[in-house]
Amino acid sequence: MNPIKHTTSKGNGLSSKEDSCKIPTETELQKLVDRLCQHYFNYPFDGTVQWSKRLSRTAGRCDVNFKNGQLLKAKIILSLAYYQNYGLEELENIIKHELAHYHLFRTTGSKHRHNSTAFKNLLTYLGAPRYAKPLTSPDPKANSTCKNKPIYVYVCPTCGHRYPRRRRIKGSCSICDKKYNPKHLLVLV
Repeated sequence: MNPIKHTTSKGNGLSSKEDSCKIPTETELQKLVDRLCQHYFNYPFDGTVQWSKRLSRTAGRCDVNFKNGQLLKAKIILSLAYYQNYGLEELENIIKHELAHYHLFRTTGSKHRHNSTAFKNLLTYLGAPRYAKPLTSPDPKANSTCKNKPIYVYVCPTCGHRYPRRRRIKGSCSICDKKYNPKHLLVLV
C-alpha cells in the first residue's frame, strides 16, 4: 500500500510541516487514527484515543475490554513525551503498531503478543516497528541503563565502609564484625 499523505489540520489529519511544534488535540488525534485505520483496514477505529503524560516506558498502549470474545470498548493511549521527542512521523508508526493490536483482536477475538507470527506479518504490511525507539530524557542521569540505582547509602561509623541499598535496612557493619554488633550500627547518610 502507498504511504498516507498528510493533509492540513483543517482536513482529516495533521500536517507534518505546519504543526510540527503544535501538539495535536485529542480530536485531531482521533481523526488521524480513524484515517489510518480506514486506509489500512477499510473500517474506522471504533474506540477512543488519548494522550498520556504518564507513559514514559512505552510509546503507546492499546487497551481492549471484551466479554466472551466480543469487543466492548477500545482505547489507544499515546505517550505525549514520545511525540515531543520524535514528532509526527514516528507517532504515525506507533499508531499503526497499536492499530495492529486492535485489528488482530477485532478479527480473531484474542490478544496477540509481539512475538506472534500474525502480529509480525501485519506489522510488515503496515510498515510499523515492532518496538518503539527508546525514549530519552534531556537529563543524562535519567538515561542511565542501571535500573537498580541505590536509593539509600549506609556508612559504618567505625571503618567508614559504604553500603548502597534499594531498601531501608537495620544492621551492623559486616567488615568490622561478622555477627550483628550494636557497636557498628550502620548510619544512613
